[in-house]
Amino acid sequence: MVKDLINHVGLSGGSKVTHIRRVGAACKAEDLGVSGDQVDRQGLWAAHNERLKCYQTSNVPKNLILALAGFPPHLGSYDIKRSNIIPSTLFQRQIFPFIGDLSKNIEIGLLPQKQTNINFINDAVFLKHICPSHIVFEHPVFRHDDFTAYEAQVLSIPNVDQTKNQQSDFETNLRNKYNALDKKLTETCN
Repeated sequence: MVKDLINHVGLSGGSKVTHIRRVGAACKAEDLGVSGDQVDRQGLWAAHNERLKCYQTSNVPKNLILALAGFPPHLGSYDIKRSNIIPSTLFQRQIFPFIGDLSKNIEIGLLPQKQTNINFINDAVFLKHICPSHIVFEHPVFRHDDFTAYEAQVLSIPNVDQTKNQQSDFETNLRNKYNALDKKLTETCN
């Protein structure tokens, strides 16, 4: 179909047929203001050039990925909106039963995992409304009274997707540690 379209508009040549769909990301990224270096690193395409410079796509640039995902192409300038309602521990254990046993032994090491679990449950509320027929939501836990109550609580927040997410202590602590580490590495390298 693409080949027929290319022939119909009068373009010829094998490389256009095989590469025309691949250069679109480079052109879009350039239009979104991503630097030329970042665009070139993405699969090593040259913007507005339909030839691939290299076949390796390792070391994909973060700014380019952010821009193509719809975020501003500057690192750290995006935010995923979530409600700050924490589901009950009992309900969390229904979805992630292993957490209760492991947390007795390694409480501190599971802090990132617990936050990930909370985010998953929080996002599940919105994903269920976007894709209600997805196979994941056929699981009985998403019809359980605990999930239904949590879902109603999250959805009762006015403009939950518009409100600024309050950072948890974990997120604040993680952000501070990351900034301190970044500063230390910068000082060491310079």
